[in-house]
Amino acid sequence: MQLLKGQSDIIAVVMILGLAIGLLGVAYTFGLPLINKNQDEALDKRAQAFFSETNINSIQNKIQAVANSGGKDQVTIDLNGVVRLYPYDSVAVENNSLEFTFTGTVSSKNTDGKWVSLTGGACPPANGVLGQDEPAVICAKASRTGSGHYNITYKMFMRELEDAEKRNGFKINLVKHPSSQLISSGEKRAIRMEFDRRSQQTVGPKTLITTDVKILLI
Repeated sequence: MQLLKGQSDIIAVVMILGLAIGLLGVAYTFGLPLINKNQDEALDKRAQAFFSETNINSIQNKIQAVANSGGKDQVTIDLNGVVRLYPYDSVAVENNSLEFTFTGTVSSKNTDGKWVSLTGGACPPANGVLGQDEPAVICAKASRTGSGHYNITYKMFMRELEDAEKRNGFKINLVKHPSSQLISSGEKRAIRMEFDRRSQQTVGPKTLITTDVKILLI
């Protein structure tokens, strides 16, 4: 009887271990992808917050504050990705813009690789209306990679604002700092913005006032 009882105990232990291993396998198979999905959704929200109109510490709000009041400021993107600056005098169609690209398994945007405006206006935008539109237009896009991931990009365009009669225009120019690169990548990237100068020029029948803000990618 003692022998049978000992065998039963061994069988019970083996069954318990087998059940535990099976549960771990199920958790790994179904639980890990869900955890990764939730983490990447959080990353997408954090990235979008850096370009949010309602976030006083967003990149565009800090650039506008520097342009209006002078001085300098900084935004640190603590996500692994690539920051790229297109200065106002760039020959690219995306001139006067700044973007951040990262990779994730989840995208809250269309995945066809086309720009979608998050704030209204085209991507790139036309001139806006003073007192009605914001100087910054935020766009986003996502495209699939070959490994089941997405390359997700948030982009800020700075545009000119004109008064109703189109006799006066106001524009913030993103200027590359002499010490800066155009591209910066890594797990923690800092974007420094510094007031440079304000100037006025006549463009046809319009008086255009531009404010240069130097951008330093670190």
